Amino acid sequence: MANIVEGSIFTKSSSNKTLVAEISDFGPDFHFMLLGEEYSSSGLCVKTRSFERTGQLSQWYLNCVDTDANGDVQFWTLRPTNLTLARWPSLKGWKMIVFND
Repeated sequence: MANIVEGSIFTKSSSNKTLVAEISDFGPDFHFMLLGEEYSSSGLCVKTRSFERTGQLSQWYLNCVDTDANGDVQFWTLRPTNLTLARWPSLKGWKMIVFND
């Protein structure tokens, strides 16, 4: 799927509870996709460190799109879905920022 990315791509700031990446790091075929019936928003999935063993993905929904005065996207902010928070409660309060480079 074009909306699954490797967790190792992100720069992690535990003190700010933030994961940061640039959209180009996700590859040329990446695009945000609808996460399912629970969310009317698009998002992405991240392969967890234990993915090879468990097959589990964390899901992040598109929370905000920041644009400049010309309407060009500067960055996207995503938050973990309820399903992800149920699996990994420690992600509560975390956000993901993906810069449009």
